[in-house]
Amino acid sequence: MKSALKFLSGSAATYFLMAACADAPKRSQAKAVGGSGQNAMGGRATSSGGTTAPDAMNDAGWGGASGSYIDTAGVFGTMMDPVPDASAEPATDGSRLKAIYQVGSDGSRQQQYNWWDSARDEECSFTAFADGSTRCVPSSGASGGSFFSDSGCATPLFVVATASQCQGAGTAKYAWGTGAISCGVFAYSGLYSLKSVVPAQVFQGTPSACTATAASTSALYTFYTGTQIPLSSFVSATKEHG
Repeated sequence: MKSALKFLSGSAATYFLMAACADAPKRSQAKAVGGSGQNAMGGRATSSGGTTAPDAMNDAGWGGASGSYIDTAGVFGTMMDPVPDASAEPATDGSRLKAIYQVGSDGSRQQQYNWWDSARDEECSFTAFADGSTRCVPSSGASGGSFFSDSGCATPLFVVATASQCQGAGTAKYAWGTGAISCGVFAYSGLYSLKSVVPAQVFQGTPSACTATAASTSALYTFYTGTQIPLSSFVSATKEHG
């Protein structure tokens, strides 16, 4: 235990002295009046004759023999905060994508996750797709994969729950295609623009086992057909790091 304490004490002292050398102003000799026998104590310099030099060490610090000086404020500042503050790189607007900010009534501004696509006049966020690209696309408002408009379960329908508290019936504009993990990243097959429809009959299942859906089930949803949008319509992005 004693050895450990000695080690820690020694390490602290070494760090203190190294920080002092690196951070303190280089004042090797305190100015004093009186010639010989000068000594700095408690931030003031005195001579053997008792006279003092008021400009010698009149700020916070301590001295030792020969008038040496250490700026304690600088030393402790270095010890308590040895790494300078990092500056975060601000968002950069592109020719098409513009940063979106939440603006407080007090003048505060915080950048949001989404971007504004000025060409399409709508918000978007970066999403991975199965073709390997990452595109800034609008959020999906409907889901697909469970319902179809034909008895062969080949033509998909997209749906929004009629009782949804977040998405009112008939207001969804987009839907993502099926999603799967590709090269360790969850990616979507595509993005679809939607049109609200009222199908005469809705089906569920697979092409080999497709059955009509009960009317009571169909009544729970608003249905849409989807038209796939070329991904080239959206801004692509690649990852960079410092």
